[in-house]
Parts: sequence; C-alpha cells; structure tokens
Amino acid sequence: MSSILSIYTATPLQFALELLWISQAVKIDTDFADITIVNVDGQTAKLRTVAKLNAADGRVPKYKGINEFTYRKVSLPSIFPRDVVYGDSRPITVLQLKSYLMASYDYLFEEGEFFQVGDPLQRPLTTGMTLTAPPDANNFIYLQVTNTASRWRGGEVIRIQLTNNQD
Repeated sequence: MSSILSIYTATPLQFALELLWISQAVKIDTDFADITIVNVDGQTAKLRTVAKLNAADGRVPKYKGINEFTYRKVSLPSIFPRDVVYGDSRPITVLQLKSYLMASYDYLFEEGEFFQVGDPLQRPLTTGMTLTAPPDANNFIYLQVTNTASRWRGGEVIRIQLTNNQD
C-alpha cells in the first residue's frame, strides 16, 4: 500500500498481506496459496497460507504445505485519528453508516469489526442492523473494535458525532 488512503480502502486480507510485507518483509503471492486470517487475540492475528497444487494458470507452485505468520494488529487511532461527523438522518443503519464512511472518509467498514458501545450483548455490527444505543450528552455514539477484528486492535473506539438531532 503506497498511501494512507489505500489502508482505509483495503479489505482485511489485503491489509494483512501489506502489513506482513511492511513489518516482516514477507511477500505472499496469492496465486500460489489459499490464505485465511486466524484471530489470535485482540492484539495479534495470524495469516495462514495453504499451498495450492498449481496456480490457476497452471504454473508450478512456489509454496509447500501450511505456513503461518503472526502479525500485530494496527492501532485504529493511529490511522483514523479524528472523530467521524455524521449528519444524515437517524436512526442509523449499519448499511447507511458503511456507505457514509466510504463516501465521506474513503473508509471500508467491514462487518463484524465493531460493536456499538451501549449494546449489552456486544453484537458485532452487520449491514442488517440499526445502531440503537442513544448518543451521549455531547451527541456522540461509540463503536468499539471487537477482539476478532483482523485489522484493528480490540477494544479501541471510533467516536461518531451526530450533527443531525432528528430521531
């Protein structure tokens, strides 16, 4: 990834592959391996590769067997340092928030990476959900990173300031 914007728009797998390259100088050719991300804990994850017998175009494989590479998840505030300002109508669905974050911040919101602070069940957010916890006195709602997120460190929070007081 050549810029901070590409970090925002990368899928978790693209993000993990780039993080592995930057932090450990390990470059994985996805043509020759099936790759999965395995959560270790809120701070670390593993990239697991399983060698393909042949590449899709018939080339001989580069890898053998199964390999795992552990990486440290990134601190969300280090690359998303400001509050999100949300001015659209409420209640807010996760799908609306996902679209808003892409359009306004060029940020790819992935399902399951956050839960809404105030949800007693701490359900990972999916596009079919609505954000239900009320904003605080300063009109903020909070999304907390789940421990199973593959990009961000578990427990970190994005603050979303609601500028439209309509409920």
